[in-house]
Amino acid sequence: MIITPLQKNNLPEFCHTQGTEDIDEKSLLNLWDNEISKPGWCFILETDQGQKGRIGFLRAGENSLNMFGLYLPNSFEGALESPVRFLTEIFHLLQKEGIRQIHYHLESDAIDHLMTLEALKKAGMQVTQTKKSLTLQEKDFNKLSDNRLEYKSLSEIGKPAFLQAMQIVTHETLDREDEKQYDNNRQNGAEEHFSFLQEIGDREDSWYLAYSRGVFVGLVIPQLFNKQTGAINYIGVDPKQRGKGYVVDLLDKGIASLFERNAQYVIADIDELNFPMEKALIKMGFVEVKKIRVLSISLV
Repeated sequence: MIITPLQKNNLPEFCHTQGTEDIDEKSLLNLWDNEISKPGWCFILETDQGQKGRIGFLRAGENSLNMFGLYLPNSFEGALESPVRFLTEIFHLLQKEGIRQIHYHLESDAIDHLMTLEALKKAGMQVTQTKKSLTLQEKDFNKLSDNRLEYKSLSEIGKPAFLQAMQIVTHETLDREDEKQYDNNRQNGAEEHFSFLQEIGDREDSWYLAYSRGVFVGLVIPQLFNKQTGAINYIGVDPKQRGKGYVVDLLDKGIASLFERNAQYVIADIDELNFPMEKALIKMGFVEVKKIRVLSISLV
């Protein structure tokens, strides 16, 4: 088994690995240019049988990374020794760089996802959350005829107010991943989350705080991932304002802004136990398309 750190000269080999989905080369170079990823966080695997695999990482916070582009060759035919050794060695390399946490979102429609899940577990990762992924096409959008809220963008109200709002809406959240991120220090959790969303976001005039007659209600952050795909990347309601159906108004605002920017469809990933959010998404026209397992490992 050979593990090769990525360089620009073998970028096509990484992005167009046979047997799995392509990665856009320009998008990856853009991640490197913006220091969200780097060549030293991307690796190519070649087995003794000549089969190719890959793994890449994105900065997720201080000393933590998110895994992307993972592909373990299906020629292993159920034998997990090589992929587990591959993952273990990569984790060890990153640990020596000072990385302390690694996270991965494994989608149920990924190639050989059950084998991949088993390999990740054997390499020390644990499932910390299961999410439902829902999708909405514009033709199915049940747009509100009258949105009850007034909105101010991040560019209008500034970062401090937005950070405070993020801390408020995560109180007693039903999203276990958000709850864990904000649990120890709410201010630091908001800062890290804000920075991550800012790095992957395309514009800040569509990050919205919402008000009802001047009283803060909640926030919504819709983002375009590419020309076709938009996402409700973050949404929350002030605990004092919950139970009034405001999440539907927030969704309406976020979804409409994405379709106005010519998104072909919108995705939303939610904790499988967040039944109020699921109900609201279905009301807007979303349908469930897959499940996502969130895995994490501590390298301390």
